[in-house]
Amino acid sequence: MSASTAHEIGIVHYPAAQVACILGLTDLFGVASTIALDQRQFGQTALRVTHWKPIDSSDANLSCVYDSAPVGSPQPRTVVIPPTMVNLPDSKINWPRAASGHSETRRALDDASG
Repeated sequence: MSASTAHEIGIVHYPAAQVACILGLTDLFGVASTIALDQRQFGQTALRVTHWKPIDSSDANLSCVYDSAPVGSPQPRTVVIPPTMVNLPDSKINWPRAASGHSETRRALDDASG
């Protein structure tokens, strides 16, 4: 990854996901990014955090609903699936691949998985 490219972390905001976890992770990554930028070692760039949500509760296609750096199209290299206190909505949905409805995200997920 070049020094000018931000590392993007996508957080899946699925039905019944713990919202406090989603918001807490967003804050945590924001603070970590600020600390890294303050140290300015190895040409780091800010972390970009995006939230991905199903278009409807049973849909496997995800839409980006939050972007901490809304420039260009979102392409998460890392996907975080936060915990839930209940069962996942549909065990047949493969959440990391659910973002594959977006060609940029599909390429990023394929690149990240090797």
